[in-house]
Amino acid sequence: HLMSSLFTVAEIDLARLAPLTVATLRQEVGLVLAPAGLTCAWRSAEPGAETSLGELRVIFLRSTGLGADRGGTALGRTALGIPVPATWIYVPNVALALGLDPDAVRGSFEAQRRVGIALGRVVAHELVHVLAPEREHAQAGVMRRTLGAFHLASGRAALEEGDA
Repeated sequence: HLMSSLFTVAEIDLARLAPLTVATLRQEVGLVLAPAGLTCAWRSAEPGAETSLGELRVIFLRSTGLGADRGGTALGRTALGIPVPATWIYVPNVALALGLDPDAVRGSFEAQRRVGIALGRVVAHELVHVLAPEREHAQAGVMRRTLGAFHLASGRAALEEGDA
């Protein structure tokens, strides 16, 4: 259990998210991780930019990842075995999981907000994998193996007590 920990995320936005979506996802990550004593500082980074050794990279992609036969519906993936951990978030898959057309999100204030909340929960899920790699998926909460539309955008997302 972490008492209080500040970490920095270098955000690489290849999906060109709307400003409202970015602000909302950052806020949601903070809300999900705060009960665990975790505080996330954000900085925008260019794709080829160097990241500091202690920073975590979160890369928002416009792609859906691997083909459907190889897990192409994943919302995010994390790689731990590199010098700086990296997380990839498949933005179109998150929109689709909410029942939204990924190409239409920018045209709707409400869609931008909902996608921001969902992205924040997916990022929080992946960051827990980075910060506590020994933790397995949970039966409930944001660390569930599968996050559907309800878990992504309804109510308040939380870490289960053991995950926090």
